[in-house]
Amino acid sequence: MASTAEPGRADLRRYYDAEAAGRLRPANGPRRQHLLSQFITLVQGEQRSMVLDLGAGPGRDLDGFTAAGLHAIGVDLAPANAVAAATESLMVVPGDVSAPPIRHRSFDAGWSMSTLMHLTDEPLAATAAGMGRLFVVGAPIWIGLWGGVRHGYDDHHTIDGESRHFAIRPASDNRRLLAGIGAVEGEEIWDVGPDNWEYQVFKLRVSDQIGVT
Repeated sequence: MASTAEPGRADLRRYYDAEAAGRLRPANGPRRQHLLSQFITLVQGEQRSMVLDLGAGPGRDLDGFTAAGLHAIGVDLAPANAVAAATESLMVVPGDVSAPPIRHRSFDAGWSMSTLMHLTDEPLAATAAGMGRLFVVGAPIWIGLWGGVRHGYDDHHTIDGESRHFAIRPASDNRRLLAGIGAVEGEEIWDVGPDNWEYQVFKLRVSDQIGVT
């Protein structure tokens, strides 16, 4: 897909490989932990069992899914995250969320946190449509990403010598770009600080209008 060739993708892989190798990822905060608990309750209440985490990092959310008795695997761009997950007996497959090595319609619930804000508009729309095809019709997919006033930001400071790009957008734009997955059943926006960034969570349901190719 077009987004696999998007400028900065190699930078992202190097950044998150370096983060994994240095064990630099911060712990999930209480809001993220509460959101995960809510999603697990939803999945269990609907008697679903197969969760795919797109942009799983080293598998911290996978740990919560498996502890709840769900079958969960992740996909992540950085091979070092797959290695880190394996040390915790978690399965993360190296791959690009734009074209993950996953069979269509093979999962009944989806989760993607702090991943898709690295994609600019056109790649995000294409990736969202592709993501929807990985799940059975009616599957819930919860997506969280950084947003706010529209701008691009290149982070050159968090890890020395590495960089990652953020495509920051208002919630209305992200909602439109994610529409290829299906209907938005709910959303949350967390005000996170003085830089006018916010965390946007979209609770989607896979549409039967998404075709399998």
